[in-house]
Amino acid sequence: MKRIEYRPPTAIAFAITTWVLTLGVLGAELYVQFNPAAILIALAVCYGAFLIFIRPKVVVDGDGIEIINPLVRYEIGWQQVEAVDARFSFFVQVNGKKIHAFAAVASGRYANLKPGGLRPFGGFFGHRVEGSEIKDTGVNVEDGSIRAVESPRSDTGAALAMARHYLERFEGSGRQGNVRVDYFSVVLLSAILLTATVLI
Repeated sequence: MKRIEYRPPTAIAFAITTWVLTLGVLGAELYVQFNPAAILIALAVCYGAFLIFIRPKVVVDGDGIEIINPLVRYEIGWQQVEAVDARFSFFVQVNGKKIHAFAAVASGRYANLKPGGLRPFGGFFGHRVEGSEIKDTGVNVEDGSIRAVESPRSDTGAALAMARHYLERFEGSGRQGNVRVDYFSVVLLSAILLTATVLI
């Protein structure tokens, strides 16, 4: 099965907006006077935007799932997965522990969404979910409603549908589990901010 990556569609736009605003403020600061602390702070903000918006993603393939958070990467074989679900964010349960995905955080909607075109609260909140959108996603619609986190239009619902699709079709042995912490980013950001603090 092919490898699929999921990242929220708005993440790149947020990162670019942060970079443009940061560089604009830096340019204004440097126009007035040269300030090395401002350069370091702008560098930390831009790298932080990369860590928060660009790096996080959920990657699935035939062997397993990778949950890449800002500072930690989890590689999990499908044979290790006990459950995939979403509450406040998409998560994978392994050995009784829930591993949450930073890239698939639940929206602020708490109402159940009605398949077939109805909107919760008379249409003032939430969004409409067509029946065709939830077909083959593994969403239980026996009572005529779905949780907002399972909506295929939400970040959690998209990641959940993708993971359920691959998990249900898994056969054989998957990859070995692995957890990698990005110590480089921690040290780099700490060094930049510490140096900027000294220069201020």
